[in-house]
Amino acid sequence: MVEIILTILGVCLIIAGIEKIRENNYLKVYGIKVRGVVYSLKMREEFYYPIVRFRTREDVWITKELGSGSNPTRYREGTHVDLVYDPENPELVELDSYFNLAIVPILVIIIGMALVVYVFLALFDIV
Repeated sequence: MVEIILTILGVCLIIAGIEKIRENNYLKVYGIKVRGVVYSLKMREEFYYPIVRFRTREDVWITKELGSGSNPTRYREGTHVDLVYDPENPELVELDSYFNLAIVPILVIIIGMALVVYVFLALFDIV
């Protein structure tokens, strides 16, 4: 039973990582880079999530909670950050950093693959 749960979790992480890579690649190609500010921090499940605020090219203010949290927080309220957003959907916004756009999704895929490989090895009593 544990093997089934770990396999499902691993496959879900792999799919989520691939989808995030696709989304981030779209932002890299079509996104608009802007300077924003950490408007506030929201603590959820022991992690601090930055809520950023920026202005689009159409001069519309967008306030959005980012999906990547940390503990301790990497940002303070009022910190300026580089962002990239989808001009068709400004609610789709990410920190414009190599770590956030490239490394994090790859780490998620690696963790998912490790879970699947672990289950495979456990089935053959190698682990």
